[in-house]
Amino acid sequence: MAVKTDAWVVHAGEKGARRSARARPRDFRVLRPGPDEALVSPLFGCMEGNMGHILDRRPIDICLARSEPRCVPGNAGVVRVEKAGAQCTTVKDGDLAILFCNGQPDEFGYPRKIFGYDDPGSIGMMARTTKLKAHQMIPIPKDTKYALERWAAFSLRYVTAWSNWELAHGRCACCSTPRSCRTPTSGAGAAASPSASWCSPSTPAASPFRSPPPTTAWR
Repeated sequence: MAVKTDAWVVHAGEKGARRSARARPRDFRVLRPGPDEALVSPLFGCMEGNMGHILDRRPIDICLARSEPRCVPGNAGVVRVEKAGAQCTTVKDGDLAILFCNGQPDEFGYPRKIFGYDDPGSIGMMARTTKLKAHQMIPIPKDTKYALERWAAFSLRYVTAWSNWELAHGRCACCSTPRSCRTPTSGAGAAASPSASWCSPSTPAASPFRSPPPTTAWR
């Protein structure tokens, strides 16, 4: 049984055509979540590069790549959990969470497919209702002092930057002396990490989820 919702929908183009697409408001149906999934309401989203790729149909037409006639974009945002499945242990009904858009993880936990982009069947943040798997929801601390709009943008780009820095820092540590592999505090290196303190090896990995940077979001 499916849940009816409203969404901004992009339709597939003609095979081989390169004309850009437009997102249009349409009715959409969300399949009932399984035991390890949750039905959620997106509250805020953030315009990301993959959304531009969908509209430009470059480098590929995502609908055609997914073998679907239409899709709903949106792979960054904040959601409210409406109904969590019995095996969904990361969140509970009523929780606010950021989307972790890993659609299909590989054996190391890195994404092979991205939710709301090239992951077949995923219904992105530009819908009033969608469903997420347990691992795709990271609860927002209840005592956060940051606006939900800021968390919406933090959910993708800054988490990605954190992961990339951790990987680069680990690689650097294997090949360099500690003195030559210091945490960046300014310049291009700082742009890859939201805050120098987050990138300190002594900082717990969960710390970035408490301090989203200022940004704008769509609602």
